[in-house]
Amino acid sequence: MTRYTDRPNTARRARFGAAILIGAAAVLLAILTGPASPASAATVAQCSSVDDTPGLGMECDITVVNTLDVATGATNSSVTVKECHGAANTDLTASCTQHTTLSTDLVTSVAQCNFAITSGGSLHCAVSIINDITGVDTPVGATVNQCNGSLAGGTVVLRACSPDGQSTTGASITQCNDSDNGGGSSLTCTIGAGSTSDADLLVTINQCNNSANGGGSLIVCSASIRNNVTAPAAGTGTGSGTGTGPGTGSGTGTGPGTAPGTGVGTGTGSGPGSGTGGGGPLGSAASGASDRLAQTGQTAPFFPVLPALTVMLFGAVLVARAWRSQRAEIARRG
Repeated sequence: MTRYTDRPNTARRARFGAAILIGAAAVLLAILTGPASPASAATVAQCSSVDDTPGLGMECDITVVNTLDVATGATNSSVTVKECHGAANTDLTASCTQHTTLSTDLVTSVAQCNFAITSGGSLHCAVSIINDITGVDTPVGATVNQCNGSLAGGTVVLRACSPDGQSTTGASITQCNDSDNGGGSSLTCTIGAGSTSDADLLVTINQCNNSANGGGSLIVCSASIRNNVTAPAAGTGTGSGTGTGPGTGSGTGTGPGTAPGTGVGTGTGSGPGSGTGGGGPLGSAASGASDRLAQTGQTAPFFPVLPALTVMLFGAVLVARAWRSQRAEIARRG
């Protein structure tokens, strides 16, 4: 008798275990098939808060090439970083390192040479950003905040800021502020000609601020943001045309003859017609600069989240039913 009464309990336990497994599998499926994150923005930082011993020199360069297709959301970037360290006011070519990084993330912020060479020395820093954009937006002039609160510590050897003393909150380019205040110092800070800002791809540069405040320091910094906007390419028109135009015909006379021997002729006219075809659909956008990089990003596609949630809900229902059945069995036997 015991053997027969245990069989229902065994079956219930088996169903309960299966329901638990289905529920766990549903949760795992929902996690794995959830929407992926789109390409994100990246920040590049270099040469800040370093070389604070007096008499040191530093040269740092960053070159960024961003590529964005506004219509498709495809993105990629190339970042080349060069860094040199040595004695102040010397040729640092032999002590340089350089590398290039490719990514599907757009670089939207660059920070370098801030709080650097604070005890005095020489600082050369440059940032160049090129944005190749396929879209229709029109770039505007880049805003600038530079050379404010600098060279205030005594004798000024050289002050060459272009523009000089321009202050803009939240500017595209912020550089050479609160720097070179040790006296007997030189400051040269420039903005690349034609630097612009584009609403489709906003990029900021922050460099050479709060740096080289020891006496006799030298700062030379430059920044440039160039936006190259290309309109989406139009597609090739296709369509059928309807011919128009008069024809010229020739006929062959047939019919009974009369005394003069003439007949009534019948014929069909034929002639060339002219027509124009309808335009085709707008072509997909294409960027002429996309082949310069080894990687092309794409915004993440939509994954089937709803089916996963449905399976997860089904698993939860099975788990709940199996749990109630188990509890009822325990109560009955108790």
